[in-house]
Amino acid sequence: MPIDTANITQGRRTSVLWAKDFDWILAEGTPNTLISTVDTDVVRREVSTLGATGALMNADGDTVTALWTLPEDADYAKPVYVRVFWATESVTSADTVLWRLFYKLISLDNSALSATIDTALNTVIAVDTVGSTTAGTVRATSWGKINPGNITNVNCFLQLKLEMQTKAAGLSENLYALALQFSYQPLVKTAGRGRVLVAPT
Repeated sequence: MPIDTANITQGRRTSVLWAKDFDWILAEGTPNTLISTVDTDVVRREVSTLGATGALMNADGDTVTALWTLPEDADYAKPVYVRVFWATESVTSADTVLWRLFYKLISLDNSALSATIDTALNTVIAVDTVGSTTAGTVRATSWGKINPGNITNVNCFLQLKLEMQTKAAGLSENLYALALQFSYQPLVKTAGRGRVLVAPT
């Protein structure tokens, strides 16, 4: 039987965009403080005294932006998934947080950056719970999804807007966005009897 020349299902790959790589600027008058470029209430801060830093997002609607370079080896005829890594100083496991992510597709030499980033995920991220009585526990939300075909140009990136939309009324402790994790299917094709990645364009 001849080898199928169609794309072959491979293990998915991941890419992590850490909070340190979100869009930050120095706060005016306080040069040691980094604030979100779109929300002066959001600051980059150490999670408690645990060493790692995150985007401190304590109020409903707090927002931070970022840029993610689209992988050149991804198969955009397949879904791209994304979730939020986050932590809080809350020790109430039933406390809830709802994150929302929006994006704008940027093509090189063709698209301008924009302050309006409003394309929603096709499958939104579900409400998440603190889920632990230990402060600083790292949480991962459910996977949100960008449908196949919505991304069409490998030589571009996504402009992203992460919003802490709402949290439980009783969650008064500090709340941090740590990272965005993307999961995608690599694009492969057959070459004789082996499998090779499609070369970057």
